[in-house]
Amino acid sequence: MAHQLVAGQTVAADYTLLHPIDKNGTSAESWLAQQISTQERVQIDFLQDDLDPERTRNELAHHKALIHPNVLLGQTVVNHESLNLIVSNYRRGLLPLDFDQPLTQLWPQLKSIIEALEYAHSLGFTHGSIAAEKCCVSDDGTPYLTGFGLSKSPSGSIQTDIHDIAQLIYICLTGAPYNNKDKQPTTVVEPDLANLLASMLSEDPSQRPVNFAALLELVEKSQQQTLVEPASFFRPAPVEAPTNVSTGDSVHKLPRERSVVSLPMTLLALAVIVVMAGALFFVLPADRTVATPTTTAPSSTPSSALPAIAEPKNEEPKPPALAPLELALLEELKAKGIELAAELLRIQVDVEDIGGRLWAGERYDKSTELGINGDQAYREEQYQLAADQYTEGLQLLQTVLDEAQEVLEKNLVSGREALITGDHVTAIRSFQVATKIRPNDSGFRAELLRAEKLEQVVRFSADAELSERNGDLDKALEGFRSANTLDELWQPAANGIDRISSLISRRLFQDEMSQGFEAIAAEDFELAAQAFQRAQTILPDSREPLDGLQQIELAKVQSEIEGLTSEVSTLEQEGNWLDAIPLYEKILDISPGLSAASNGLANARQQADLKATLNQYIQQPQLMQSDEGLKEARRALVTATQSGGGFKSQARELSHLLSLARIEVDVLLTSDQRTDVTVYQVGRYGTIEQAELSLIPGIYTFVGKRKGYRDVYQEVHIKGDINPITVDIRCSEKI
Repeated sequence: MAHQLVAGQTVAADYTLLHPIDKNGTSAESWLAQQISTQERVQIDFLQDDLDPERTRNELAHHKALIHPNVLLGQTVVNHESLNLIVSNYRRGLLPLDFDQPLTQLWPQLKSIIEALEYAHSLGFTHGSIAAEKCCVSDDGTPYLTGFGLSKSPSGSIQTDIHDIAQLIYICLTGAPYNNKDKQPTTVVEPDLANLLASMLSEDPSQRPVNFAALLELVEKSQQQTLVEPASFFRPAPVEAPTNVSTGDSVHKLPRERSVVSLPMTLLALAVIVVMAGALFFVLPADRTVATPTTTAPSSTPSSALPAIAEPKNEEPKPPALAPLELALLEELKAKGIELAAELLRIQVDVEDIGGRLWAGERYDKSTELGINGDQAYREEQYQLAADQYTEGLQLLQTVLDEAQEVLEKNLVSGREALITGDHVTAIRSFQVATKIRPNDSGFRAELLRAEKLEQVVRFSADAELSERNGDLDKALEGFRSANTLDELWQPAANGIDRISSLISRRLFQDEMSQGFEAIAAEDFELAAQAFQRAQTILPDSREPLDGLQQIELAKVQSEIEGLTSEVSTLEQEGNWLDAIPLYEKILDISPGLSAASNGLANARQQADLKATLNQYIQQPQLMQSDEGLKEARRALVTATQSGGGFKSQARELSHLLSLARIEVDVLLTSDQRTDVTVYQVGRYGTIEQAELSLIPGIYTFVGKRKGYRDVYQEVHIKGDINPITVDIRCSEKI
């Protein structure tokens, strides 16, 4: 790339580059920057060569109306040194979703992206170019759909987006891109879902669905069908308990009477039946009809019976009475039937106690029917048939008892998965079975209680998710907390609380950061520091408040420098260069590399030296008596004239003195003829009454000496504009 971006560089006059953004080990194309005008963090990327900058800028502006928590929008396109750069909202740790993982694992995040896309479609926006790299997730686990407004074809349709989503699902199911159309799914796909995906991938857009409703429904259904449900081994609806009897009471219907009887009463009744049957056997007439016991008869089929003995006729002899062995066998069958009936009743009670009627209702009803049939056969004295019926019923119920543990485990699996997926019907049914099988297990009862609350929990969570999509974070947090109050183990609510709390914290964090930067602009540095400190408390791991505090220090320095610069400017306008020098030195102590201060200091020193030189020749014009002094004064005058208005008055005064510097002034020197007069640097005139001198302007010392008198010293400032001058020198004070 012809142009290079470096940290600290300002691009497009409004963005300061901070550092490259690491994208899974590479950082060639993306930069984290700070927008100077808003003090917000943004991401800057190179615009693709095949995208028109002006059209893209217009598309991004158009899409600003699309606001959704799972949509990450670009802001605009800016130009920097012939580079076209995209400015986007920044999210930390943003990486593409891994579409190589199974759909069951990726679905929660992909579902959020599809719902965001549906929301965009409802507002009239389409994406037009959904690829795997446009579906991303940040380091806090939030999924985002990016790339709105960056499509090469701005006329994309809803069917285009549907086709793109189907291609991504194809990757999840097959592990290969869609151009490998012969790749078979690595997991079982329901026929309805397979047909729907085929229509979504149709080359003819008119054959594709118009929305994602069917896809969401079928994938959710496909997800749930991977779970073990009680319905796999129990189809009829569960038998409801009588409304006037609580489910905790040990109350059962007998297989025949269906009346409520306690176990002790049942055993007492059986004992009475045994006694009555024995009495009946002994009081029956000899010509009664009996069944011949047959021990080899197959189960559930009537035994071979002796032909009925007709009433004795006068012409026919009476049949012989039953032999003792036959009587013994008959009694054994009768006793066995009573024993089997009692065992059948006991096992039915056991099956009811473990809730067998909920998950094995057909077999329970069949055992009841076999018990009734056995009773009927017993009444008809077909004791072997009765025993067979009772035995078959016992065997049927025994299978129910034998599989109770397996049923328990399957229902625990299906119930717990239903608690995760939000299927309250399956969860309630599964844990009803589990608590019947293990009534004393407090853990199962707690899970049943969760299942009974699950419908309301799911409703609270769904409402909260809707509020979140609508941007009402406070209402969303309230909904998730309501769900969490009902069931603190419901993970979507717990995740929602964490997610929304994080978003609210981020919102509060941004408010505090904005307040801090506004305070910096107003030079209220204490208020700014307090705001950044509050922001740091909200998000302790963020470096942004530290950056803000550093900006406070920079702003303080800048403010101090600006104040000193203002003072210096005032002094310079007044021509007070000497006082400006220490201010420039103070500025350089604060910011040693500030070139403006360095140049200003040098100029101030130069101007101060010039002012001192001017003042020197104005105050001591005798310095111009020498040729060198005169030349230096003239040079100073030229420099002052070229320096501007700060030296106008001094330049004017020196110029006047220069014009008179070599014009002699007539001086009349008088004395008392007794004082010895000398003019330093001119000559000795002795005791005179008067003398005429011609002196050039300057300061001269006249000295008078007389014996016995105090010497006289008189310094006379001779100016060229005062002519002539009289100087009287005489010693008059005696010693």
